[in-house]
Formats: sequence, structure tokens, C-alpha cells
Amino acid sequence: MSATSCRKIANNYEILNKYFRKNYKLYMRAWSQINKEYAVWFPYIHETNEEPKGKFGGTKNCVNILTHNGMDIFEYDYSKSPDEDTRPMEFNQKRFVFGKIGKTIQFLGVFVRTPYRGEQYLTYKYVRIAREFDTDTLFSNDMQFGNK
Repeated sequence: MSATSCRKIANNYEILNKYFRKNYKLYMRAWSQINKEYAVWFPYIHETNEEPKGKFGGTKNCVNILTHNGMDIFEYDYSKSPDEDTRPMEFNQKRFVFGKIGKTIQFLGVFVRTPYRGEQYLTYKYVRIAREFDTDTLFSNDMQFGNK
């Protein structure tokens, strides 16, 4: 699957069931762990880092910004200071990122969290390590990634 081959997908559970051997029905949260090394993430991608207006979960406190070149995602947590990084290590997994942009879900690539310190709020930076992955090798020891 590549960032260009999969532009519009209906919803989280269809992606998880089709590509990641899950068996979800109707609703699925924005994060699903595949194994110790990989996870799938469905962040809402915002155009600006204005304070969020969501009602629950991550949408209540966080804003995710995709850089113009598509190489980085910055996650701003407005509820925490830069010193409050309490996320468990599982959040450092490589992530298959399917961004919710407007009313569509798009595959953005495979990202990994990198060290970054925000100035005002707790900020995470994710760097794209691949634009595509081979769905045939996803669950083998020979996982194939494509061009950054």
C-alpha cells in the first residue's frame, strides 16, 4: 500500500480488518496495536495548531499537524506542559498512519516518534520512514517498506 495508491478509505475498522487481520465491527478508536513493533494510528489532521475543540479522547486536548512535504507530524497536547511526557513506551512503535483529513481517510505513510521538545505544550514529532508498505509481507519477518 502506498500513500498515493490509497487516497480515500471509508473508515478505521475496514482498514484494520482488510490490512491488519483485525475483526472489528462498525467503530474503532484512533489507535490499534498490531504487535510489539507496530501500531496503526488514525489521527485527525488539522490545518493549524489552534487549540482543539473536540469533546472526548484525543480530540479534546490534541492537535495533529502534517507538514507540507508530508514528512513529519507534530502532535500538540494542550492539556500538558513540555515536561509531562508520561506516554508508555508502546507509543514509540512504528506507526502505519491513516490521517483523517476533512471527511476522508488517507494513508500518509509509516512514521516513528523522534525526540522533540515543544516550547509551550507537550509536543511529539513523528518522522515518516516509508511512503508505502507491502501488504503481502506485513505479517512475515521480511516486512517490506518503500521509498521515504
